[in-house]
Amino acid sequence: MLTMKNAFISAVLLSFLLLGCSSEVVESSTQVDGLPIATATPVEEDEEIKLAADVDKLEHKGYVLRRELVKKKAEDGPDTEIYDAVIERNGKELLRFESPYNPWGNELRLGVTDRLAPGGWQFVVELETYRLGALWVVSIGDELRVLFDSGDYGGFSEWIIYEDLDDDGLLEVSLTTSFECGFENIARIYVPTAGIDFGFDRGIGELVPVNHKGIEKLDLRSREYFDGLAAEGKPPEFQRLMSIVVSFALVGREEAGWKLFDEHYPRYLASLPPVNHNGSDTCCGSARDSVSDARRLLKTCFDSPRFRKLRNEQKPTH
Repeated sequence: MLTMKNAFISAVLLSFLLLGCSSEVVESSTQVDGLPIATATPVEEDEEIKLAADVDKLEHKGYVLRRELVKKKAEDGPDTEIYDAVIERNGKELLRFESPYNPWGNELRLGVTDRLAPGGWQFVVELETYRLGALWVVSIGDELRVLFDSGDYGGFSEWIIYEDLDDDGLLEVSLTTSFECGFENIARIYVPTAGIDFGFDRGIGELVPVNHKGIEKLDLRSREYFDGLAAEGKPPEFQRLMSIVVSFALVGREEAGWKLFDEHYPRYLASLPPVNHNGSDTCCGSARDSVSDARRLLKTCFDSPRFRKLRNEQKPTH
């Protein structure tokens, strides 16, 4: 029996999808927005297909994916019932996805789709708990194969978005992560974030980082953001600007990111009130004082092991 344990994250707004499956798959009458959750729904750009979190079991191709309520306890916390996910066949447990202990419990969403990899079906398990989240994708066939475990890439947070970035019929998965490297001493709401896109690689047979597929949309959305600010006469937001620079650097376009930084960061600084040096400044630390300090924070982030891993493992899909 395999056990998948994950490293997790901060923040908590996860959505989930169920795609292209027949009504026999789901043993539940739950509906979402008035439609049976097993109904196939066309995927439109930026549209998330939500799956209710109270589906306890899915059956497909002779496999059963189900939620199992387990009592867990930490040394300094109360007993809490936590959902794990289990894949079985003929009554035998083949794979278990263990959720971490959290005194507030968790939500576990189950799905089945044929849109994350070619030539077959995949079970999807999405976990949400307080300041933690995870995603697993498992290929269903003669044997089970784990195509994606978000814990292999560190922790992720906030939204999970499913989108066909290159119009090839398969969905990519975008998971949001925070880059605290270099930004540890500023308020959390100012820490840069970036969406890490994962797509199926036919050579490797797994979902791998493919942020290059979203370069055109990154260009477009960045341009729309800055043009909109200019039209309204507003300065950029610190966190949004830093996040855009980080996103460009992830796909090897640091020069473009720094160009945007040099153009827009002075406008951000000029919009700030005088910095309070009596210790009560909780925003951005010395990054509020000078462009050089903000650049130093970003460079520290780019040199961090996790950032280098996510940048260096970006692969063009075959």
